[in-house]
Amino acid sequence: YVDWINDLAGVRVLYLYKASWQVIGQFIKDRWELKRPPIAYIGAGEADFVADEFAAAGCDIRRHDHGYRAVHFVIRTQPNRQRYFGEIELRTLFEEGWREIDHTIRYPDQSCSATVRELLTILNRLTSQSDQLASFIRVVFNLIYTSNQIPEEERSKLFAQLQALPISQTEKRRLQEQIQRILTKVW
Repeated sequence: YVDWINDLAGVRVLYLYKASWQVIGQFIKDRWELKRPPIAYIGAGEADFVADEFAAAGCDIRRHDHGYRAVHFVIRTQPNRQRYFGEIELRTLFEEGWREIDHTIRYPDQSCSATVRELLTILNRLTSQSDQLASFIRVVFNLIYTSNQIPEEERSKLFAQLQALPISQTEKRRLQEQIQRILTKVW
C-alpha cells in the first residue's frame, strides 16, 4: 500500500490569488522529487485558456464535473529507509471554502437532491468569480500604486481583464472610467 497510496500524508496549501500556484508549485518541484506530473483539476466548463496555462506548466489536466479546482503534487520522501508518497494540494481560499461546503454536503453519500446540487453549482460559480475579481483587484492595485508610468500594453491587458469579469456591462463601464481617471492622474 505504501507504493500505491499517494496521500498517506497530505498537506493543503492555501493562497489568495490564482496566479500564486505557479510560485508555490515551483517551490515544491525545487525541493522534492515528484512521483508523477502534478494534476490540475479544473471545472468541466472552464475555458480552454485555463487548461492551456496549467498544461504549459507541465500539469496533467483533469476536468471535474462538480467544479472542483486544485493542483495536486505527489512527492516522494524517504526520511529513513522507507520511501513514502505525500500529496500537496494547492488551492485558493475561495476554492477551499467551496470545497469544504461541497464535501460536507455532497461527498458522504453522494445522495443530495437536485436542488442542493444546483445550489452547490451556483456557489462554485460565485467562488470562481470571486477568485477572478480578487486577482483583478490585485492587478489594479499593483498598476496604480507601484508605477508612475504605466505602459500602454499594460493598460490594454488591464482593460481586457476587466472585460472578462463576470459583471454587467454597466459595472464594467463604470470601473473602466474610474480606472482611466486613476491612470491618467499625475503622480
